[in-house]
Amino acid sequence: MKSSKSRGFQGILVICIVVLLLLANLMWMKKVQSDQALHDAEKRIVDLSSKIKVLQGSLSTSQVEQETDHSRVKTLMMRINELESKMGFSGAKDTSSALQGSPNAPPPSIVKGSTAGRGESESERREKSNEVSASFPSSVQQSAGGEEAQVVPIIIFACCRAKYLDRTLSIVLERLPKQSKVKFDIIVSQDGNDPSVKSLMHTKYANIKFLEHMEQVDLSTAGPQEQASYYRIAQHYGWCFSKVFADQRYEWAIVLEDDLEVAVDFFEYMMAAAELLKKDPTLWTATAWNDNGFPSYSHDPHKLYRSDFFGGLGWLLTRKLWQELGPKWPKAYWDDWMREPKQRMGRACIRPQISRTVTFGKEGTSNGQFFDSHLSKMVLNSVHIAWTTKDISFLLKENYDEQLRRQVEEAPLVGLHDSRATGKIFYKDHPSFKVLAQSLGIMTDEKAGVPRTAYKDIVIVQRAADRVLYLVKKE
Repeated sequence: MKSSKSRGFQGILVICIVVLLLLANLMWMKKVQSDQALHDAEKRIVDLSSKIKVLQGSLSTSQVEQETDHSRVKTLMMRINELESKMGFSGAKDTSSALQGSPNAPPPSIVKGSTAGRGESESERREKSNEVSASFPSSVQQSAGGEEAQVVPIIIFACCRAKYLDRTLSIVLERLPKQSKVKFDIIVSQDGNDPSVKSLMHTKYANIKFLEHMEQVDLSTAGPQEQASYYRIAQHYGWCFSKVFADQRYEWAIVLEDDLEVAVDFFEYMMAAAELLKKDPTLWTATAWNDNGFPSYSHDPHKLYRSDFFGGLGWLLTRKLWQELGPKWPKAYWDDWMREPKQRMGRACIRPQISRTVTFGKEGTSNGQFFDSHLSKMVLNSVHIAWTTKDISFLLKENYDEQLRRQVEEAPLVGLHDSRATGKIFYKDHPSFKVLAQSLGIMTDEKAGVPRTAYKDIVIVQRAADRVLYLVKKE
């Protein structure tokens, strides 16, 4: 009996010892995990502090880059504060004070808890409100062969259409070339302070440069029936171009809007066009858009043209051209202004047969003008062409003009419904051209005396893969 009780007591004792050992092991594992978490947090703080020091030591000289670097420093400081608060540290204040004492520190206005700037003028406060919030990460692209890449900004103009902007940015990021001699910096410039756009840029796209145009718009020349929005747009464009080209690295820029989808070879096309513009002073820009890019007339993705008509909707702006246009930039209707002879000065632009952009922006300032009947029907190129490896010297004026002259001269006279492969039809003035355009289903209007897509008063319509129609103004 006693032996049985003794064995029972020993069994209970063994169970207790096993339980105690398990508890001790569990406590030891939790301690190890806690120590590791503490170690990781301390390492993260050290890494973030190092990044701040690097940023402080390499703040850029341009206004856009300075504001961007300062914003990145602020973001890093906030992350350190969050980590330290979770760990119960009190080093955040020391970090802020150390930054304020640094010779390369960001302005006091962006240091947490600062009260500096309360005595600033209204113009100074307004200038600070136009802040760049973040920069595009340089790791996204690498230069081919490892050499230093040329830096080209992609300016995306936005206002209050967050969903549109999100769609445009996602496509642009998807179609950026991963390896190129050009490094692209995306810059989103917002007119006004729509909260949905700001939230999108500060969250999902926090690593993309962000400008905010908050300046008062000059409406002194606006008529009683005019929309103020056209004045806001033009003045926003001028303000942004001035800011961007203040950065001396930028020799040319790509201009987009928040409702454009770019084609798979859009950036290749723009890079090739930029090189051609350097060789031919009679070219002043390149556009990704074909105003007559309907399915019936979009057959050859390799076909490019010269045009006297500035199409916009995805175009190239050089520093040299901005230095020319900037001092006289208009208060409204900037695109029509660029089409005027005083600005164009006989120069042409490059355009594709199949558009390299399409717009999905039915909602906007123009209230969907031409969207259902025209814009929504445009074809977007789907064939990737490595334009930077192609010879496009045929677009140089001396080559292109002679070739076009021969083609028009050799083309037989035809009727609108003639079945011959290629031909030409003469028109004498805009009313007679309009009749032809209506019959063909192409754009009928003109700007500053130039029909859309025309070059030397000739509109080229590719009716089939082997059938070209030249609409030629008779002398």
